[in-house]
Amino acid sequence: MKLLFIGEAVTLAHVARPWTLACFMAGNGYDVHFASEDRFNFLFDDETRITRHHLSCRSHESFLEAVENCRPLFEAESLISYVEQETELLKRIQPDLVIGDFRHSLSVSCRMLSIPYVGLNNAYWSPFVVNSVLPVPEHKTIPFCKVGFLQRLMPAITPLVFKLMLSNLNKMRRHYSFPPYKTFREALTDSDLTLYYEPPGFIDMTALPEHHRFIGSVSWTPNLPLPDFFNQLDKDKPLVYVSLGSSGVHSIEARIVHDLQECGVNVVVNSQSSYPGVWHAPLIPGDLAAEKADLVICNGGSPMAYLALSQGTPVLGIPANNDQLLVMKYVEAKQLGQVVRWRQVKEGVLKSVVPEMLSNVQMKNAVTALAGDLNPESAPFKFEQEIIRLMNEWTMQHRQSAV
Repeated sequence: MKLLFIGEAVTLAHVARPWTLACFMAGNGYDVHFASEDRFNFLFDDETRITRHHLSCRSHESFLEAVENCRPLFEAESLISYVEQETELLKRIQPDLVIGDFRHSLSVSCRMLSIPYVGLNNAYWSPFVVNSVLPVPEHKTIPFCKVGFLQRLMPAITPLVFKLMLSNLNKMRRHYSFPPYKTFREALTDSDLTLYYEPPGFIDMTALPEHHRFIGSVSWTPNLPLPDFFNQLDKDKPLVYVSLGSSGVHSIEARIVHDLQECGVNVVVNSQSSYPGVWHAPLIPGDLAAEKADLVICNGGSPMAYLALSQGTPVLGIPANNDQLLVMKYVEAKQLGQVVRWRQVKEGVLKSVVPEMLSNVQMKNAVTALAGDLNPESAPFKFEQEIIRLMNEWTMQHRQSAV
């Protein structure tokens, strides 16, 4: 079976997660192709039996700017261009199946060429999520003191935000004579098979249709040992591991490090920057670091948050966007961690929050109890099972229609 994976390279997660699944499938003997920008080249192993293709994506910087200023994530012209590029690629490769992460134009491209399409997503973006209200976004014009008040307005604001985000997706649809979507969540999960990066029960959902399934957490980590400095840490002090990822608020990294030093803990930072008295490296295996750590500080996004929790380590999330805020909403609700707004970090709250989290036995016990459910090792196996099931059903349907 020939599989084509496509990752929209606006953030590391949307490339790293499908790449992880692609590597697993290639290792199981599938003919695997992977298309994206060359933006995160450190991911790619040249020895992996995967054929790579270049596909234009929105720049990382312009995407983050659109998120920060609450503009549509993609221009209509860009989405139309995506479809043109994708259909050319699909005709050239002729895959049996296409798998996409955050590449919403594939719902048109694959249907135009009658190729089954699998969409990878987080369940909190599903049309079937129980509470669809967005949290108050991280926006520089919104003072933190107003967050509580604005949260009461979000049930009315959320539909307006979704309508704005949907507009350009529907312009693309109309351009290719497809009917418009009714809701933004429908647009995000429009595929022949929608697979969620959560285990069942982690996100509150209503009954799902048959083609919406859970595979569990997918996380990429570099195939490296822990840096030697982990052996030099003070064993009498707790360890806090800091990894803000590709879409975190890096302008506050120095403040985070300073306040952690004030707390008297071991500090390890996954960063290009160096700080006096702090251990750091530009590429650290997150699973091994989280296993050693007593607390993980990250941007709250699902890849690092779920990875930390799978290692039995609580999470302090400092979100930069609504996706990360939504993850931390569920993490907090299950008492697995805590969210801190980045402007709170500037006010010095970490010096009180971090010691409280490190001493919170109830939180540690809750994380330990749930860690197995978020084990990322099981997701690729479930993914393969769902792919086989889809292709068997697809083949049967086409045989029946041919008769």
